[in-house]
Amino acid sequence: MSKMLKDYVGNYIDEIDRNVYEINCNDFFTLSKINNSLRKMIVKEKQDFIDSGYKLSEDDLFLVRTMDELPDDLVYRSFANSGKFTMMKNPFERIMEDYNLSEQEIEDNKLVCPIFRDTVHFSINGIVSNLWYTDNFTDRGVVVIEPLKNHSDKLINVNPVDSFIDVGESDEPIKDNAVFIMDKNVYNNLSQEVKKKIRENKLYLFDSKKYSINDNSDEYMFNSPLEMITDMVICHNGNLPQHSISQSYLRSESCSYEGEHYSDKEYLKMFTDLIDKVSMNMFGISYYKLNEEIKSKRETDKDNYGVFHSDTDYFDKEISINYNNRLSTIKKYLQVLHDKLGLSDEMFEYIYKRYCRYVELNFSKGAYGGRGTHRLSLINRDDACDFIDKVSLDIFLMVTKEFNSYEKDLLDKQARKHQVSSIFNDDDSKEDEHLKKSVL
Repeated sequence: MSKMLKDYVGNYIDEIDRNVYEINCNDFFTLSKINNSLRKMIVKEKQDFIDSGYKLSEDDLFLVRTMDELPDDLVYRSFANSGKFTMMKNPFERIMEDYNLSEQEIEDNKLVCPIFRDTVHFSINGIVSNLWYTDNFTDRGVVVIEPLKNHSDKLINVNPVDSFIDVGESDEPIKDNAVFIMDKNVYNNLSQEVKKKIRENKLYLFDSKKYSINDNSDEYMFNSPLEMITDMVICHNGNLPQHSISQSYLRSESCSYEGEHYSDKEYLKMFTDLIDKVSMNMFGISYYKLNEEIKSKRETDKDNYGVFHSDTDYFDKEISINYNNRLSTIKKYLQVLHDKLGLSDEMFEYIYKRYCRYVELNFSKGAYGGRGTHRLSLINRDDACDFIDKVSLDIFLMVTKEFNSYEKDLLDKQARKHQVSSIFNDDDSKEDEHLKKSVL
């Protein structure tokens, strides 16, 4: 990469300590203006790369992972072993509206449900771009960038927008040569020990509060602050970022720069040829040529390039377990209402059967939420109102809150047990066993 591009982004990145940098743009619009110029320079740089006869190698590929927070032990970990959960629909939700509960109160009384996923996902040479602001890939507080070779023994799929590793059996450590991009608010909440660890690597800090903007902005739709900052950091480290359209396919770009027209089309072809070569070498699977079974399973062709998580058995397993998690959660919740508040057997069975149908319609494979929910009543309104009136709304809400609190504590305890077991061996001494207990 030319010195000009690195120097350009260096104007907006301050070194505030050894290995620690800070993005110094004042607001979103300044950041966006810088990024518009940067993208043109990147396209020019890519065409110059091709014109100079250079070739990309596997050393030019790096994995990019966005996260909401950074685990204290700096590992990639499955959802199940991280205590992750979602808030699923409470069957009494519509009835709560009759009691004039606010939208936030109704939201707070959804049910804690564990999430299963035993893969950790990355994009290659850039974060997955926003198509709409609501995409969560570019609205997070942490980005980790590592050479692809760091995890080549764990990778089970290579795709520019959906590479992933299997962490079902064991966690995967973030390696010592990782580059971290982090919101200051996230960084400030880390322990001193974790701060010390990541400052041994390169750390780039930014203040997300500076870059907040109206969600309906067309500019924000395609250029999220985190994506722009990630581009700057990638260039600052001497690499060229690659862009994509949502989690679907890579994006070819062209521009006019200083009166000349430039395109990254040939560079993109070289990049995808390299992806194809790496995928073939690792798995014997071509990025360009998919088998007919995968093609037939897809709702859309996604340009028919690359294997995605949704094409694999990992996805089928995830759907199945999360489907059962929802049924298990509603059954446990109804059992609590039955045992503590006297929910009748008839009402229990009615709600449970209706909820099973709701889950089948909206969360089984091929249906990802939204379809049919407005047409499916989960509860008999009169019976539900009679039940809540009998026990009182306050008691009903209190029991729901206790249920959620218990489920969160259970998931947290399981996550802490996993973390401890990954540190200690099974044949620990009594002293180590005591330490285990103190950690728990």
